Amino acid sequence: MHTELSLAQNIARAFTQLFNIKLHLLCVYGSHVKPSCSIHASTVSSCIASAMFKLAMGEIDGPLYVADVHGRPVCRCSGGRTWFGLESQFEPSLSEQMVMKHLKVDVKTADETYRSVGRIRPIGSHVVISRCEDIHEDPEVKCIVCFAEASKIRDICGVVHFQAREFLGQIRVPWGPSCATLVTYPARMAECAPQDCVFLGPTDPSAKEWLPEGYLALGIPIEIARMITKC
Repeated sequence: MHTELSLAQNIARAFTQLFNIKLHLLCVYGSHVKPSCSIHASTVSSCIASAMFKLAMGEIDGPLYVADVHGRPVCRCSGGRTWFGLESQFEPSLSEQMVMKHLKVDVKTADETYRSVGRIRPIGSHVVISRCEDIHEDPEVKCIVCFAEASKIRDICGVVHFQAREFLGQIRVPWGPSCATLVTYPARMAECAPQDCVFLGPTDPSAKEWLPEGYLALGIPIEIARMITKC
C-alpha cells in the first residue's frame, strides 16, 4: 500500500489547488518496456495529442504509450515517428506538404524550420503518457501536460513569469504538431528546444478537430512544474 505521494501526484494535487484544474494532469516519461495495462495511443485516436486529451478528460484510463509496434502506425502524421525520435530525419516530402496545407509560405522556409528543431532523441523505446495521479513511484518524469480553459492557462503563465528576470522568453508558443508542443519540446527530446520555458499551444490548426473552443494546453518541463508548485 502506498502511503506517500509521488512527485507527479504532488504536482497534480498542487495544480488542482492553485489553479482549480478540472481535467487530469498528465505526465510524460520514457520506458524500455511496455507498461502494464497501457494502451498504444493510435488505438485511441489517429492523433496522439487527441488521445492525450481523452486521457485528461477521463474518457480512457491509460496509460498511453507511443512506440514502434509491427503493423501499427505511430499516428496519422507522416512526421510522427521523427517527432518521437523513432526515426532520425523528417521525410523530404514533409516540406511540400506544409506548403500544400498552407502551413508554411514556401518549401525553403519549411526546410529551414525543420532544421531549426535539431535532432530529436527518444527518451526510451516507449514514450509513456499517464495521469499524474496514477504514478505511485517516480519513473523520471520529463514533463507535465495541462489542458485547461484559457483563463486558467493565463494564471499558470503568470506564475511562470513570477520568478523570471526577463520579460520575454519564459513562455513559448512554438510551431509544430500538437504532440511536439506537449511532449517533444517540454520533454527535451528536441536538440534545439529551449530548456528554461513552458510551451503554450497548440498552434497546429488540426487541434480544432478535438480541442474544445476556449481550451489551451501547456507542456511544462518537470523542473518548472516543481518550481510552480514548490514540490
